[in-house]
Amino acid sequence: MSERASASLLACPRCGGSPDPEGGPGLLARCPSCGVLGRIEGDEAQGQIVVPATLDAGEALARLAATLAARGSTEPAIERHELVYVPYWRVETALAGRIEGQRRIVVEEIRQTFDEQGARRPIVRRREDGAETIVREVQELHVALVSACPLEEFGLPALDRRQQMTGELGVRRRADLLGPLAVFTPALRDVATVLDPVVGRDRALEEARAIVARRADGLASDLLPGAEVDVERLGEQATLLRYPVRLVWFRVDGRAGQAAFDASTGAMVSLRAAEPFDAGLHRRALGLAGLAAGFVVGSLLRVAAFPPPILNGGGLSARIALAALVLGAGAWWALAWTLRQLEAEAP
Repeated sequence: MSERASASLLACPRCGGSPDPEGGPGLLARCPSCGVLGRIEGDEAQGQIVVPATLDAGEALARLAATLAARGSTEPAIERHELVYVPYWRVETALAGRIEGQRRIVVEEIRQTFDEQGARRPIVRRREDGAETIVREVQELHVALVSACPLEEFGLPALDRRQQMTGELGVRRRADLLGPLAVFTPALRDVATVLDPVVGRDRALEEARAIVARRADGLASDLLPGAEVDVERLGEQATLLRYPVRLVWFRVDGRAGQAAFDASTGAMVSLRAAEPFDAGLHRRALGLAGLAAGFVVGSLLRVAAFPPPILNGGGLSARIALAALVLGAGAWWALAWTLRQLEAEAP
């Protein structure tokens, strides 16, 4: 990639637009969106790339309905849906080095046996037969992903040093398989919801370096202890990747639910629905609450009617009786109101 092409992946610090470079790193670039003039810092520049959305709303809703129908549910009532661009830090690190160590030699021996019915059954036995010296040259480009704005409540995996598995989300694909990438411009906010990163570049690099260190240690995992691992980072590049996701909120069979689709590959990333509404269970819980409130009110009235010696005199029994009546009336009103609300929400 040329210096001019690299510079075109910068993001304006004021509006997030794509500056038009007037030179290479270390020179000036002007943002056509807001007109700010700034200096290109080369390795410290923050690229912002947009992955195009190919899944339209109609197709996503149709797939949701088909998935729910296959599970035996009725047609969902769509409450709302939106296209969201979720930010991920994509950190590419060039690794190079050498690994040397010993690896066990395992020999497999296959023996034929016969069971009680006379059928032939092979038995595989493995035994160690010394060790061999292994020398490996390491040259690879490692890609680490870090969630810049985690959305675990929608079923999107939070990517960091603890997790790099993306599930059905295709954000881990090679750059050449992500589609015709575009440079981010503020105009994208006019057609979709664009989430801003809450995890900065420095934190993303810290997470990526921990992932790379674990990868380097794992390169010799099949060798015997004591292997020499000499692997270095030759360079790293962090790019803010804005990945499209379609979110859908719906109701089906009296339950609220939400779904997330990869708007680049079309795959369903997550589908969540609340448990079915059980009016009988709610009424039984209210009945137990009513019994508990009745027990408390009855106990207070009994104390008021037959006060112990310590409460005699001073009208204390009357005040206890009044408090019991007020408490009973409040509990009755609260239970009745809750029951009416449950009946209104029942499907």
